[in-house]
Amino acid sequence: MKIPFREIEEARKDPGAFRIKLEKMQAQSKTPFIPQGYFGQLRNAIYKYHSSKDPVEGFDYLKLKLSKFNSEYRKQEMEKQYNWYVKDYIEEKRKVFAWRQNVSVRLNNDLIIAGEVNRLDINIDGGYFAWLFLAQKPEMWSQELRMALLQDRIANSVLHIDACKIIIGVYCFQEQFIDQHCYSTQEIQEAYAELNKLALNLGLI
Repeated sequence: MKIPFREIEEARKDPGAFRIKLEKMQAQSKTPFIPQGYFGQLRNAIYKYHSSKDPVEGFDYLKLKLSKFNSEYRKQEMEKQYNWYVKDYIEEKRKVFAWRQNVSVRLNNDLIIAGEVNRLDINIDGGYFAWLFLAQKPEMWSQELRMALLQDRIANSVLHIDACKIIIGVYCFQEQFIDQHCYSTQEIQEAYAELNKLALNLGLI
């Protein structure tokens, strides 16, 4: 079974309801296909921008993909958010070197927690930034369990460096909010302990 990192908070808030949700998913013969929505197309346009190094190409890609959607208001919001992102990236002279990095935590042979870090930057002061792109700002993003886990996974499975050299950051597009945090070794260990306890309570391990 594979559970997305983004669903960990849902499981923390209501383990019983989350367990029922998992049971329903397991009862299905196959995972239903869910097409990418407005924000998914925005995220893909940002990847296009970084791969081409051309903000116009990324914007044209976004316009093309959004042409299939109905809400003019949502389309305009995605375009504004794209332009905000590009403006920040250029003005802050950020040093991206990778994007769309998949990471995972295997708790046993049957259970994997998996997800994506959207962008990796070189930190000119040493180390790296690992960024997540979020449609909306969580109430207390830095207290989400997945953040410390993602910092560790990027450090150990992707960059093969000490986790303290990674700073986790978030782009929250609706609020145009950017923030970052570096988790200590103790915080990372506590996050793994809580994840294992949560999986045990859910009857997954």
